[in-house]
Amino acid sequence: MTALDGRVEPTVAQDEPGVEEPHVEARHKRRRMSPWHFVLFPIAVLFLVPFAQMLLASFSPAKDLVTFPPPFFPSHFTLDGYAKLFTSTDIFLWLRNTVIVSAAAVISNIVLCSLAGYGFARLRFAGRNFGFFLVLATIMIPTQLLMIPTYILFAKLGLLNGLGAAIVPWLATAFGVFLMRQFFLSLPVELEEAARSTAQIAGRSSSGSCCPWRSRPSPPSRSSPSLAHGTTWCGRSSRSIMIRPSRCSSASPTSRGRT
Repeated sequence: MTALDGRVEPTVAQDEPGVEEPHVEARHKRRRMSPWHFVLFPIAVLFLVPFAQMLLASFSPAKDLVTFPPPFFPSHFTLDGYAKLFTSTDIFLWLRNTVIVSAAAVISNIVLCSLAGYGFARLRFAGRNFGFFLVLATIMIPTQLLMIPTYILFAKLGLLNGLGAAIVPWLATAFGVFLMRQFFLSLPVELEEAARSTAQIAGRSSSGSCCPWRSRPSPPSRSSPSLAHGTTWCGRSSRSIMIRPSRCSSASPTSRGRT
């Protein structure tokens, strides 16, 4: 800063020797090797061996697949397996059915399990904890125990030999309800109350445009005294407001002459 004209010149901070910037220090910390890496790396390679063998087996000839023990590396690489897959099978139909079933299961679990999880997490009703315990108890039932009753039920409903038999059992799961309940419990109640109050304030101004059924006027009864006074009803923010014609319309000529 100069004392004559009062101008302030920016000062550049010089780097002190021996002091590193925070991001440089964090970068050095990430590069440090831990002794656990020497233990986890062989385990990771061991888990990757079956996937590598499966990939190499897809390029192997048929004679290598029937030998025991199967060779890890094929005798010669071939694409005959992939050619038969796309020409002799309905692989694209299988992929389409897989996408349909998985998409329906994911969407239905998000919708239905979120509703059930919110009820168990936020609503207060009798038997809530006991009902949630019964839902969790269904996880301990083996799937093999339910195969025959499920088949008999779907046979009576006419859902066999179709995608419905693969979609209906996974519309909602007990584990999904448990995950959604734990998620809603992790959210603070104050955040939900603030969002509800904000939605109520915004809904008063936008209920007529977004939800026209909420602002639909309800016709007054015959015994209402408003008919005798010539009042009208209009919907505003899901409430009926009584407006007299003398207030919402311009003054009549007779009233002007009186004034």
